[in-house]
Amino acid sequence: MSPMCSLEHQRGFTIIEAVVSMSILLMIGLGIIAFERSVLTNTKVLQAELTAQQQERRTLAGFVADLRAATQSSAGAYPIEAAATSTLTFYANIDSDASIEKIRYFVATGTLRRGTIKPTGTVYNSGNEKISTIVRDLANPTSTPIFTYYDTGYDGYTSSSSDPLPSPINIPSIRMVKMSIVVNPNGVRSPVMQTYVTQVSIRNLKDNL
Repeated sequence: MSPMCSLEHQRGFTIIEAVVSMSILLMIGLGIIAFERSVLTNTKVLQAELTAQQQERRTLAGFVADLRAATQSSAGAYPIEAAATSTLTFYANIDSDASIEKIRYFVATGTLRRGTIKPTGTVYNSGNEKISTIVRDLANPTSTPIFTYYDTGYDGYTSSSSDPLPSPINIPSIRMVKMSIVVNPNGVRSPVMQTYVTQVSIRNLKDNL
């Protein structure tokens, strides 16, 4: 074999090795990128879930504090004004002054919102309502109402006492309210629903002690 043929053979073998090496490096690089993207996505999902948990816990605690203190309005109206599966309106003193605020929890465009009205004397002007969004990514199915109402017979143990009040709600019969929140903090990226439940006995309406 001549020196020239030997040199050409060596050069061809080196090019093949280079191509194979580059292919391997490319596959390794793509694998690393895919792994980093997966880690980043999972981290974002976890962060969103933790944020949602903190938000919902604050919402439940705030709801309990608000409703537990329900009382007659500044004009002497009944503590609960309106009650349905996705809205609840009542009166309570939620701050340190002497005024009794009007509080409204309601659903709007996939969110749960809280409205408050401070009275002017004994008048509650709806134009003065301050609204804040307290739950985003609300995903309650029709089988899980946000608000469920129970009368004085509810004890939480026997099946006969566990039936909620039927709609339309007889407001004077309400003694306890259950709030159920279902959220999907990650949307289509991770359609895993989170459910949070709390219940409140209205202190000023208790008659089953």
